[in-house]
Amino acid sequence: MGFSALQIILVFVWVFIVAIDQFDFLESLYQPIVSGAVIGAILGDLPTGLIVGGTYQLMTIGNMPVGGAQPPNAVIGGVMATVFAISSHLDTTAAVGLAVPFALIGQYMVTFLFTLMSPMMSKADQLAAKGDTKGIVRLNYIAMALLGLLFAVVCTLGMLGGSAMGTTLSNLAEKFSWVMAGLGAAGGMMRFVGFATLLRIMLSNEFWGIYFAGFALATIIGYIPELSGSALLADRICGHCNLLCTTTRLALLSSRLLVLVLLRMEATTKMASNATHYNNLTPAKPLDKATLNKMVFRSLNLQASFNYERMQAAGWLYCILPGLEKIHGDNKEDLKLSMEHNLEFFNTHPFLVTFVMGIILSLEQQKADIETIRAVRVAAMGPLGGIGDAIFWFTLVPITAGITSNMAINGSLAGPIMFLLIFNIVQFACRFFLMYWSYNLGTKAIDILTANAKEFTRAASMLGVFIVGALTSNYGGTTVATVIENGDSPIVIQSILDGVLPKLIPLALTLGLFFLMKKKNWKPVTCIALLLVIGLVGAFFGIFA
Repeated sequence: MGFSALQIILVFVWVFIVAIDQFDFLESLYQPIVSGAVIGAILGDLPTGLIVGGTYQLMTIGNMPVGGAQPPNAVIGGVMATVFAISSHLDTTAAVGLAVPFALIGQYMVTFLFTLMSPMMSKADQLAAKGDTKGIVRLNYIAMALLGLLFAVVCTLGMLGGSAMGTTLSNLAEKFSWVMAGLGAAGGMMRFVGFATLLRIMLSNEFWGIYFAGFALATIIGYIPELSGSALLADRICGHCNLLCTTTRLALLSSRLLVLVLLRMEATTKMASNATHYNNLTPAKPLDKATLNKMVFRSLNLQASFNYERMQAAGWLYCILPGLEKIHGDNKEDLKLSMEHNLEFFNTHPFLVTFVMGIILSLEQQKADIETIRAVRVAAMGPLGGIGDAIFWFTLVPITAGITSNMAINGSLAGPIMFLLIFNIVQFACRFFLMYWSYNLGTKAIDILTANAKEFTRAASMLGVFIVGALTSNYGGTTVATVIENGDSPIVIQSILDGVLPKLIPLALTLGLFFLMKKKNWKPVTCIALLLVIGLVGAFFGIFA
């Protein structure tokens, strides 16, 4: 299949956007379930795009960029898998397998870019010392543009060169059918890398029963004819029950907060002044809603200039600049001081960052001592990282992806649409609520967060582990094709395995990969390479058809 100039341009533009979205916009446009559908529409085959996107989404369900660590890149991998499937008419799982090298290229590219961005922090320091707010904005925009441009170029080149490679592979498919079968088998197994990654992060000894309960419930329901295909519905019911418990906890916490606020309304916080105080100690006027809302939307760009030296520091400063400019007004020297200390190391969960923003802005407004602001900023960012990962990356994404990916695989456009709606409604609700709540609450929120961090993390982890167990069964499609001749009654190995335990292979693969990651410190990339070898070797010997 050849590509028109318009298709090439549209793919370039789309990849440019979603590459930035992966780290900066954070609206999940980059997720394979969404990107696959868009690429499919651009190339004139939306159904295939939906199927590939849904399949690739499940593969990457546990590969989240936590703490700056980069998994195989979902943007490039998802785009190239869709391109291969459509342009070369490859089987979906085979196309996913072929896209793995491109995903690894993306992983190395991101790591390289984050390393390259580190020296730019010295430039950011110079801009802060001058009070150059526009310079900070430009630096973050330049970083975003570099990321988008790099990804767009690689995907476009892969698209043009890859089509020829895909055609060659298609011509060789009949001669080397085991290669395609191996790639297909490996592609089908790679989703278990994501599940194992989730378990490595969330699973503790006390949660094993919850994991197996999720697996057992989904398996049982899947094998009841009247309920076949409804396992996810059961998962959602159970999930809602757990979410109800979490919501109850939140309600109780909110009540506690209200009491604390009422009891302390009359208290006035006095900050000690020393050599690190602002020149003008007169409290500024409270920030208006327009400014707070502007910073909520800016919070989407927290990771615009992410680097391995100070991580989110430059993006953090960019996010709160409108508030700092309002607070310090025409006092250029105080604005410089504020910009300089807000460029120090910062790293927290991007969806919960407005919690920290609200607290810090309330302290800036009161012209608190700079050392106090620095200490509070560090104290707040730590707990939020773990809470955010548990709630969003390891609970919301798996649940949403698990439900909507199945819809996409079945050819429904509602899958990616629902994924976008659910994810963005939750994240924007959190961003706006936390900004206003923490800004009004100020420093009181720190103690409350620290005291209840374990409760939030535990509730979210329990739900996530249950869902992973269910997904292991629901999407465990890997089977053994080996049949032993036995006269008129051939022995089907898969039937024997099903007799021992339905979905035994998916369970064994998930737990095996979990063991390698947890006990042997294997990286997901190494596990993916192992599955590629298993798929190819297994297909060569006829284990996988």
